[in-house]
Amino acid sequence: MKIERKEEVRGIRIVEHNKTLLWWIIALIVLLVGVLIYIKMNPSDVENNADNKEVNETLACVSDSDCVPEQVCHPTSCINLNYNKLNNFLCTQECMAGTLDCNQGSCKCMNNKCSAVITNEGGRNGTRS
Repeated sequence: MKIERKEEVRGIRIVEHNKTLLWWIIALIVLLVGVLIYIKMNPSDVENNADNKEVNETLACVSDSDCVPEQVCHPTSCINLNYNKLNNFLCTQECMAGTLDCNQGSCKCMNNKCSAVITNEGGRNGTRS
């Protein structure tokens, strides 16, 4: 940016070709502020991309045998066998409604995604057989 100082002009005068450069700089600053506001208002678009990939991999399947119950006790969802971190826990022997307990449902590979298919919402009162 060329700045000239003349005796008859008090203050700093910006030469004409530098005015164009000044407007470009202002436009870029406004654009940058707009992008920053967009990112601030939509953090899920930027931050969750890595999380979504991990979630998709944990549910990905090719066949029903790739899917297992996700929870140890009274499972309600299924996950890919490779991401199964179940340990031997002691669970109640109750057949809870809306779960995969007591053969009320099973894990299926639907549209290449592990899903719990619960066929009997009522469950059985009592203990597992």
